[in-house]
Amino acid sequence: MTEPRAPIAVQVWVSRPRVGVVRTDGLATAWTPRAVRVRLVDEHDRTEEVWVWANAVERA
Repeated sequence: MTEPRAPIAVQVWVSRPRVGVVRTDGLATAWTPRAVRVRLVDEHDRTEEVWVWANAVERA
């Protein structure tokens, strides 16, 4: 697993209850060849970290 010194700004596709799949801003905080850990703020202003498949993430 790679963890950068500073988080990297990304765009990420995530699934949200009642809304479906959405693209949102986030910060990549770690990754492997197949997955990325992303810190993001949800629609209720709560910060969370999620793991998503690497192909769901693009640098911002």
